[in-house]
Amino acid sequence: MHFIPEIHAKNVDATVRECVAIAGQDRWEWRKQWMIQQIQQNPLLAEFIAERYPVELAYVSYVSAGTQLRTKAEQDPAAIRKLAIFAAAIVEVNRRLTPFGQNQLRGKLVHGLTRDDGLASLMHELATAVHLMGRGFDVTFHDLENNGGFDLLATRDQGVEVEVECKLASSDLGRGVHRRRALDLFNTLKPAITSLMKDFRGGCCYRLFVPLHLGADVRQHAAILDALKYTILTGKDVFEGDACTIYRSDFSLSENPFENIDEMPDQHSMHAFVKKRLRIANQHCMFIGSKKSKCIVVSAESRRLDNMLDSVFRTLRDAAKKQCTGKRPAILCTRFYDLGASELAQLGDVPLGVLRSSPG
Repeated sequence: MHFIPEIHAKNVDATVRECVAIAGQDRWEWRKQWMIQQIQQNPLLAEFIAERYPVELAYVSYVSAGTQLRTKAEQDPAAIRKLAIFAAAIVEVNRRLTPFGQNQLRGKLVHGLTRDDGLASLMHELATAVHLMGRGFDVTFHDLENNGGFDLLATRDQGVEVEVECKLASSDLGRGVHRRRALDLFNTLKPAITSLMKDFRGGCCYRLFVPLHLGADVRQHAAILDALKYTILTGKDVFEGDACTIYRSDFSLSENPFENIDEMPDQHSMHAFVKKRLRIANQHCMFIGSKKSKCIVVSAESRRLDNMLDSVFRTLRDAAKKQCTGKRPAILCTRFYDLGASELAQLGDVPLGVLRSSPG
């Protein structure tokens, strides 16, 4: 198939409705209520949800008024454009698929709208297909029409055929502490820290190390909370327990780069601060404080060394082996997200041919 996903303002509503109807409006409404509920239960998830579910969030803005999620997307016209472009691509692809392929596409939409993964994987596949079409390729959605295998078959004149596999890679790969779990933990810890340290003045950092993994188990989070309470109340610089190890250190408030930390700084600012000023190479942090009065930093880390790069390349190598046929040239189109400057630098240092030369 080959098309240019153009959409005009007068057609946005009809296109979005046609897209929504493929999976069913009830699925989109379920995702809307899920996002609202998640943020109500844990306000620290607002930025995470905006990053992980941009199309779903734009849908909420498009169809809803007065919800907790509406403001962010409503103030960003690019979010609405993203929804319109996504809807246009879905509609154009769906019209050109066989009935079998249409059913598979519907299944992908339903999966994305009802699972934690979201629509990011499908968005990446569509964006890759549209990019190839824009450069003169005809694109077949091989995975949809053949129930598996590589994602796209791109063809051009003179018999050029290329297999394309689209993958997502997050900085969570190979890490003992994932961002979502860290935010859930911070939501558990924040009320106790705010209460116990209400009279504290200055800068203070608590580094929490779990033995291996931070999971979703509330009992693990409760045990870490008890350990942190004990550390705060006793004023100890080091606490060692079964649930976690905690290191406490102070820093000058003049080192705080944020003019107002009554609200959580954005992820990039926090990562830059803890790395530069506190020398913590970790992106999972929470800030609590008030302007010119106090700044409390809490980080969540694993005792096990992170192995992000190896995990990323193992995932890509497995995709090349299992999804591609080996009968044609193949391309792995990988979208990275949640990567900080250090992770991007590490990727830049990887020599060409690493997938071919890696063991396994």
